Amino acid sequence: MTAGRQHSRIKDNLPVHWSIEGGVSGDGVLLDLSSTGIRLITNKSFDPSDNCIFTVGSFKGEQLPFGPQKAILRWSQKVMKNKVECVVCGLEFI
Repeated sequence: MTAGRQHSRIKDNLPVHWSIEGGVSGDGVLLDLSSTGIRLITNKSFDPSDNCIFTVGSFKGEQLPFGPQKAILRWSQKVMKNKVECVVCGLEFI
């Protein structure tokens, strides 16, 4: 476990579909998973609002280690991936 973290994380690279209540949706990749939340990278750039609610589920029938989950945004950061601006999001399950 990383120093300062309360919950260990499992690194993963599973494709997911995500949506924000009343807003944008897309595909992404689940980067890691803990008992309290996930970190994912989106396939597009957008400006998520503080504390917005995401729904994260399977992508085209892929098996996920959890069912569709609602999670609240705790932090986000824009990054470049393959010359495309994307957003990395830290989400806490609710």
